[in-house]
Amino acid sequence: QAAGNKLDPNDSYAKSMGFVTDASVIDPKANRNWRKFKTGSACSKCQLWDGSETGSKAEYAACSFFGDQWTPRGGWCKNFKVVKS
Repeated sequence: QAAGNKLDPNDSYAKSMGFVTDASVIDPKANRNWRKFKTGSACSKCQLWDGSETGSKAEYAACSFFGDQWTPRGGWCKNFKVVKS
């Protein structure tokens, strides 16, 4: 199911939000959309990432910010919300 719902990193809105599928490649100085990035941030630690459907160890899950399109566990965008406790 996730394959059909995966957010395309080349989507114009995803690009405008600084979305990447692998947060480990982010250099906050390289892109103005990455300025807010903090080491350790990732989709799986964001309030908007819903792993409840797929489980806490899922590689992809729905992101409410991107209209419930699925984002990877290790992805990131500039709308990252406070890390879940």
